[in-house]
Amino acid sequence: MLNIEFHLASDEDPNDKDAHYLISVDGKIDENSSCFRMQDGEWYVRMFDKDVIEKLSKYSFDQVEKKNIYTFDFPFSNPEWEFDFTIDIQCMDFEYSHRNITITFDFEVEWWSGPYSILELALCLKSTIEGLGNSDITFYPEHQEDIISGFGARLIVKDENEIIGNVVGKFLPIFGELQSAAIVKAISNIDKNTLTTFFHFPEHIRVACKQYLVYFAQFLLDLGIEASTELKDDGGQTLFKITPIDKSEALSNIREALDIYLNAPGSTELALYEPISDDAAVIQFQGNVMHLKSQLMFSNAAIQMKDATIEALQLSNYQLRSLLNDRDSADKPKDTEDIFEGVLAVTKVETKGISINLPEILRRLKRRFGR
Repeated sequence: MLNIEFHLASDEDPNDKDAHYLISVDGKIDENSSCFRMQDGEWYVRMFDKDVIEKLSKYSFDQVEKKNIYTFDFPFSNPEWEFDFTIDIQCMDFEYSHRNITITFDFEVEWWSGPYSILELALCLKSTIEGLGNSDITFYPEHQEDIISGFGARLIVKDENEIIGNVVGKFLPIFGELQSAAIVKAISNIDKNTLTTFFHFPEHIRVACKQYLVYFAQFLLDLGIEASTELKDDGGQTLFKITPIDKSEALSNIREALDIYLNAPGSTELALYEPISDDAAVIQFQGNVMHLKSQLMFSNAAIQMKDATIEALQLSNYQLRSLLNDRDSADKPKDTEDIFEGVLAVTKVETKGISINLPEILRRLKRRFGR
């Protein structure tokens, strides 16, 4: 049974109606917490102790609400995310404000040094969330008239009996994709002639995957597209930018080529191909794919882990499409996407369902791009 107590902070006057208290959950006190009672008697709680936060998150919204806690929040950071955030849990449900989880960006405006403005990031997050078409997830501005003072995403919670930690655990990866998509959009808006994307490679295979991406410029050149690339680590992520030398070159062409390039390491048929072509481009492409596979194998002690890392590269590719294709998306089947009919098919669920014909890829791409 949930046991919550509030203890008057040592430096507070018990007669002060605005006095701050410390919270204890199941006997453990958060010594850095700051709690105060609102006019209606509900408690607003700010927490910092991870153990106490975890204890409280094991209970349902209903159980916490019955302890007269209106809302509690706590800071949150992820080493793979560029910014820090605050997670706010509203346990009570009102007609004007439904029970929810809100994640907001946590940064100081005066120390901002990003290549894009805070307002641009906020607007990109807003458009990304609206593009979801999910009424339960909305853009959250702390102040409608001043968006940059605070913003984030809000998830409406309809079932009061759900465990708080479970709901937060489901929402965090969704928010992670939303904020990554917003960052990609904001950076892309700086230079509309550049294709920008982020990857989340595990640390132990990051070097191998980055080496594979370095060759992409040569892969494009073999297709008749001259481009410059930029690759760098940024806040636990790998940023990859591709800029065609010819400004009239459609970025959709480069995006399709990148889709194929990223899925190639996951092809189970690739290893079966003999050197049936004397085309240097085909041979080099196949060689780079096989080199990546060998590096991944040596980076992991178990065969099972090797397969998992190759699949992770495909998942990064799927994330790329989900982040960037909103500009020119069509009503495509959700389970299967044909990048080129008869050459490459990528399935959303069955990530190993890929068939690649290397010589035909180059021939088909050159015809498709008018080379």
